[in-house]
Amino acid sequence: MVVVAPFAAFVLIRLFGLDHFWPLIPAMAFTPWVALGSVAALVVAGLLRAWPAAAGAVVTVLLFALLLAGRVTTDDQPVTGGRELTIVSQNMLAGGANVQQLMAIVRRSD
Repeated sequence: MVVVAPFAAFVLIRLFGLDHFWPLIPAMAFTPWVALGSVAALVVAGLLRAWPAAAGAVVTVLLFALLLAGRVTTDDQPVTGGRELTIVSQNMLAGGANVQQLMAIVRRSD
C-alpha cells in the first residue's frame, strides 16, 4: 500500500483541485510522469501480490487516464470568419531593450 499511496494522493489532489498553494501548483506540471509512475506502482503491487494495493493502483491509474485523456484526444477547431490576429510580446527589461529593433519587429508583424 505504501507504493501506491503517493500516487493516489497526487491523483486525488489533482482530481479535486486542491493544488492552490506552493509546492503543489508547479508539481501538477508533472502529472503525466506521475501517471507513468502509478503504472509502475501497479506492476509492483501485482508482483508482490498485494491485492488491496493493486486494486487501489488500478483505480489510481484509471483516474490518471481520465485526467489525461484530454491531452491525447483532439477536437477540430471550429471554422471562424474574420481577420487573423497576430500578437507580439516583448520583455522590455526595465527599459533596456533597443526600441528601434522592437519597432522593426512590430512593423514586420503587421
